[in-house]
Amino acid sequence: MDRAKRDVKARCTNTDGLAKFYVERTVPLQTAETTTAAGAGTMTTSIQVRYDFQREVPRRVNLDLRTVNDAGITVKGTSGNFAACRQ
Repeated sequence: MDRAKRDVKARCTNTDGLAKFYVERTVPLQTAETTTAAGAGTMTTSIQVRYDFQREVPRRVNLDLRTVNDAGITVKGTSGNFAACRQ
């Protein structure tokens, strides 16, 4: 858990009225060369993290929502237009 908190951060940017919420890896994946009885190879260590973003927006806002990795999108209580897709 400590490694995930250190290596992965939730970020938010706001450019020209467009807010982007995303998760960013703060250190590269660590790759190590290994040699075993079965032979030589490369091993990459990785971690899995999950972030759930909850945002409050004006009721009549137009939303363009995107997600990755089979995550879901839920929109409640808005009357503006919205588009949601999985990338």
